[in-house]
Amino acid sequence: MIFEYPVPSIAELKDYITNGNQGGALQKALALPMLAGARNDIFDPSVSLCYPSTEPIELHHIYPKNWCRNNRTGDLATILDSQRAGRDFVNSIANLMPLSRTSNNAWKDANPGQFIETKRLSFSALRTALKPVFIDEECFRLLSSGSQGIAGFWGRRSMLIASDLVNRATVSF
Repeated sequence: MIFEYPVPSIAELKDYITNGNQGGALQKALALPMLAGARNDIFDPSVSLCYPSTEPIELHHIYPKNWCRNNRTGDLATILDSQRAGRDFVNSIANLMPLSRTSNNAWKDANPGQFIETKRLSFSALRTALKPVFIDEECFRLLSSGSQGIAGFWGRRSMLIASDLVNRATVSF
């Protein structure tokens, strides 16, 4: 055995990726492939996200914290209220991505579906920039559907991130 501990399963990784209560070194390690892979800002490809960047880079809440706080009622409460959900989806890796400060401020507190519609964004135009932050066409469709897609988005995105982490940890001889 090369490693003292086994590689966590995809299910275990998904559990970590969808829980912002993890925090600390574990959360940073789980975010590393996304942070290292993102090369350019999604909405302004002329802005580099590589060190040293010409503009401050921020971790953006895809479903913004204020939006989540203001919408944790009804059916959404079971996923947006950390007490009822049994985990903190809002501050999890599944809900974070790097953006330039300018793009982060433009998105601000808008529901992703509203932001996508207002800015007339399309997956085909953003495909290259979205891939390193683990947003595929299905994730983009879920984001575009607004609050109806939130649980599906976090589930799908956590699966993409977990699968990538398992692939990176696979050693073959």
